[in-house]
Amino acid sequence: MIHDFILASASPRRKELLANVLIEPSDVMVSDINEDPLKNELPNTYVKRVAREKAIYVANRNPNRIVLSCDTIVAMGIRIMQKPKDREDARNILQKLSGRSHKVLSSVCMIRKDGKISQKTITSRVVFKTISDEEMEVYLDTNEWSDKAGGYGIQGYASCFIRKIIGSYSNIVGLPIMETKGLLSSVGIK
Repeated sequence: MIHDFILASASPRRKELLANVLIEPSDVMVSDINEDPLKNELPNTYVKRVAREKAIYVANRNPNRIVLSCDTIVAMGIRIMQKPKDREDARNILQKLSGRSHKVLSSVCMIRKDGKISQKTITSRVVFKTISDEEMEVYLDTNEWSDKAGGYGIQGYASCFIRKIIGSYSNIVGLPIMETKGLLSSVGIK
């Protein structure tokens, strides 16, 4: 069912997660903001700021519309693991994640027609097994690492690296559905 709100995201995974719970935005728009972390910015602060800036960017161009945005990052301690720039960067990121635990943080931001902002931030924990050199090369050959926070998507080949998750699976995919549905329900989108 099509609902009257704008999804401020180019992510096909977010649109698919919404469709899984019968929610389809009336429009999808991409925000053009700088997503580089600020100096000494902590992961939680960063993900909240970027999600809010994405929503504000789209809302400023679409007054009197409901706008929903989300940002998802992978973090180890206070270090934000960005999307890999290339294959070698993906390898370096995955070697850091190999055999260790990391956090996946998503912040969902909604701007109502009246300009009021609501935001929810979710953290899940993911434990990777130790990735062998052979597994690493096979994975890198898939190119699934491209345009993915932390160089992986839980729903693809990298799922065989995951020993355990604690928290929301949909958060790790890129949109915490329970929290998103709660925000949308508060403005009558069911």
